[in-house]
Amino acid sequence: MTGPYTALSCPRKALAFCAAMACALALAGQAAARSPFPPHHRLWLCIQRYEARWHDHGPGHYGGLQMTWGWLGYIRGDAGRLPQAAQEWAAERAWRASGYAYSFLEQQWYRWDEADGCGASG
Repeated sequence: MTGPYTALSCPRKALAFCAAMACALALAGQAAARSPFPPHHRLWLCIQRYEARWHDHGPGHYGGLQMTWGWLGYIRGDAGRLPQAAQEWAAERAWRASGYAYSFLEQQWYRWDEADGCGASG
């Protein structure tokens, strides 16, 4: 297997997560043709369950994934004014830009992997 999800590229505590992501990435091309949502849609839904409603308007953090105003340059303004799919795609693009780094998820949603197995089921 090539790409970011191999046994050699993942920290020990993230192996199950990496294995799940490898499967998700392998199926991403097929899923993208059928869905307006990004390849890691289930991961974003899981994180959102512990954050807020998709149309939350702050203050300070906005939308279902509780993004700051203009979050990392991937959105403009209040994420709560964007459709769910747009919020998920912003998160997906930012995570992809990080090289799908486990640490990116920890920095943005510090308890994401403790929340009912979000990391392993992504």
